[in-house]
Amino acid sequence: MSWLLSTHEEVVSYLRQMEWVNIDEQLKVELLTGGVSNMVWKITTPSKRWVLKQALPKLKVQEEWYSDVDRIFREQLVMRFLQDLIPSDTVPGIIHHDLERHILIMNCAPESTIPWKNQLMEGIFDQSVASNVGRLLKMIHKQSLSMNENQIAQLKDLRFSKQLRIDPFYHYIGQKYAELKNMVQVLVKDLTEVQFCLVHGDFTPKNILVDQDHSLILLDYEVAHWGNPVFDLVSCIAHLLLKGWALEKRTEAVRTVLALLDEYGEQISEKFPCHLGLFLLSRLDGKSPVSYLQDDKLIKEIRMTALNILRGSRKVPLDQFFHEVMGGDSTL
Repeated sequence: MSWLLSTHEEVVSYLRQMEWVNIDEQLKVELLTGGVSNMVWKITTPSKRWVLKQALPKLKVQEEWYSDVDRIFREQLVMRFLQDLIPSDTVPGIIHHDLERHILIMNCAPESTIPWKNQLMEGIFDQSVASNVGRLLKMIHKQSLSMNENQIAQLKDLRFSKQLRIDPFYHYIGQKYAELKNMVQVLVKDLTEVQFCLVHGDFTPKNILVDQDHSLILLDYEVAHWGNPVFDLVSCIAHLLLKGWALEKRTEAVRTVLALLDEYGEQISEKFPCHLGLFLLSRLDGKSPVSYLQDDKLIKEIRMTALNILRGSRKVPLDQFFHEVMGGDSTL
């Protein structure tokens, strides 16, 4: 795959070949790690700070996991749409794109920002940040309803969502847990047939940068689509709960979740608990399990909690639901 930029030298050569930097311009190139679906490079010159992102056809995980690289076009498309829907400084500005090589270059976030995931992993469950996150998600979902028919039509292809979310998170778990096969089918149908608004598709703490004033920058739009908003809520909340378990910050995690939901303020799907249960299982037993859960006893507890959610039918208020989830209540 000669088109893939895999070394610092290749990145520098490419930028100069495209004449996006001067031949004599001093460049610092740094590989950014943490993601599994792209090669991501930070480019620094005396006058520029960019991020170069190139889509990979095979994800960097142990399991076989592939996705069409033209998802990079979807990413830049959604970023352009969102520039008109939410505060422009929330979305990185696009500098260049090369659809032939599946490359997107955007402004680099300020050095003062950190991923919300890093803050959480330090044990800081800041409810004011969670409120801002809930407000941002509400804005994306609600403001997208003003998009025109042509814009919406460009987002209705669910190919990338199926390749990067539904197949590895839902169908894969359905194959591992025979008892969940019918439930998985119901939940997949809910995601693919309820098409209501713009869905980010990877709305998780690792993709949310937080500045010192708690303002936010949202990253990674490659699986964004027109679909069911429940997926964004489940994605974010599941990660908050998992970190609460991992760090023994269960009460703090619940308070953070409730702060997010309070600011989001929209009606939540009645299928939310089942989606949450399945998403939790996928981050334990799916194609890309979270790396920070290592204690076998804790993993077993979370797995049983997720299964109990999926088996349960009792309806309780959300605050009670989350407290019971984090307490390992078997009556869910």
